[in-house]
Amino acid sequence: MKNASHWSPNLANENFKIAKFKFILQAREPIHLPPYKGSALRGGFGMSFRKTCCVMEKQDCRGCQLNSSCAYAYIFETPQTDKLNINYQSSNLPHPFIIEPPATDRRIFNPDDEIDFGLVLIGKSLDYLPYFVFAFYQLGQLGLGSGKGKFHLKSVFAIDQPEGLPDNQVYDEKTQMLNNDFTGWDLPMILAASEKIASESLQLNFLTPTRLIDQNQLANHLPFELLMRSILRRVSLLGRIHCGSNWDLPFNEIIETAQHSVKILRENFRWSDWERYSTRQKQRMKLGGIIGTVIYSGSLAPFIPFILLGEFVHLGKNTTFGLGQYRIDKFQESS
Repeated sequence: MKNASHWSPNLANENFKIAKFKFILQAREPIHLPPYKGSALRGGFGMSFRKTCCVMEKQDCRGCQLNSSCAYAYIFETPQTDKLNINYQSSNLPHPFIIEPPATDRRIFNPDDEIDFGLVLIGKSLDYLPYFVFAFYQLGQLGLGSGKGKFHLKSVFAIDQPEGLPDNQVYDEKTQMLNNDFTGWDLPMILAASEKIASESLQLNFLTPTRLIDQNQLANHLPFELLMRSILRRVSLLGRIHCGSNWDLPFNEIIETAQHSVKILRENFRWSDWERYSTRQKQRMKLGGIIGTVIYSGSLAPFIPFILLGEFVHLGKNTTFGLGQYRIDKFQESS
């Protein structure tokens, strides 16, 4: 079967740019991190980013005169503008970055040990890469984790680039030079890559807790129509807010087709809880979600470009912490 999307002409015309980076930190002092390291990285980064950008020292960005031109306000407070016809509250609008935590259970890092993590930037936020690099450079001097262990920002690489393009170093501690030698992905590239993914059965491996709302409650399983609804909602909002695109797609038709043409062949999820302390809300928050695998079977070809997009931008709530990360895995039914 030719793996070409029925909605490809509409999708190819949309403006959407994504790039992924790997940050490598080197500990100068012992660093103690929580079991879910996305919490410490996102929290420390937010504090450092604000310290880097904010000159007004206001607690609420919405009341700041510099709101419209401030990098911190754009990245963290993602405003709902009058130019967008969006029925979401501003607190629910997606931010244009994702921190993907290290895939390790290790919690203590000694001097000279390296810690690496991923950063996904979407749309306009790609222009702010120097801010992200400097914020983590500065965080190294402020300290990370429960003991505020200090580190060096050793290097930053552009990774997972389109086929045929190598990972490129965009920052080096020795020279402290930053370059924009990366390509990233746009939607025509996503469509081309989708052609090479099997289209009759597909396994998704959810690596971090995934928090999806279904019928006003957190879902503990993932029918295909819920997956597609979640992907479409997220990528269309990201596209309209951060990429200046329209996302003129027949959403109801796509969801209805998903419901009738693809089924769950096998599902193996468990619930995974983790907690973080919110300095803004002055309380501990439990942010659990599903982890595990699901295998879908059916007429998957039209949906694969969206599934590949979802792999880049994650799914569900609290994605800036790295939640909702999944990987597309090959699946072959054993004989």
